[in-house]
Amino acid sequence: MAEIPVEKKENSLWWLWLLGALLLAALLFWWFAGNDDDVDTVDTGTVDRVVVDSAVDMDDLRVTNVSGDMAFYAEDMSGTEYYIVFDEVRTPGTNQEGMLDINRGDMIDIEGTVRARDYDLPATVNATIPAGMDTFIFATDIDKE
Repeated sequence: MAEIPVEKKENSLWWLWLLGALLLAALLFWWFAGNDDDVDTVDTGTVDRVVVDSAVDMDDLRVTNVSGDMAFYAEDMSGTEYYIVFDEVRTPGTNQEGMLDINRGDMIDIEGTVRARDYDLPATVNATIPAGMDTFIFATDIDKE
């Protein structure tokens, strides 16, 4: 009988390298997706008043009370009320603070940021944060409907 030489093939572990690469890719994806340092934008119509410095984009708010030239209360559809402060440059030659005239009952859309009570308002803002209020919304854009 003839002897057939049998050579043992080298055991290739390529599939382990592939599995390791996939695990590394998944870990990197989780790392970058989990460490999102961007400002969170709230656009569900409600704002968590505790999340200071979070961006706000809310539509269909009804003004419930005007407390000054640059501050008012508004509520969303669920009845949650927010204190909103905004900055507006006076219109030259008039007593009007600017082109935006907010009145009780107005429907508005706002963009801005949730701020803590101790936030330093710009010197041009004519508003006072009410006692007992820990946070408020500093609006950067207000659109009347």
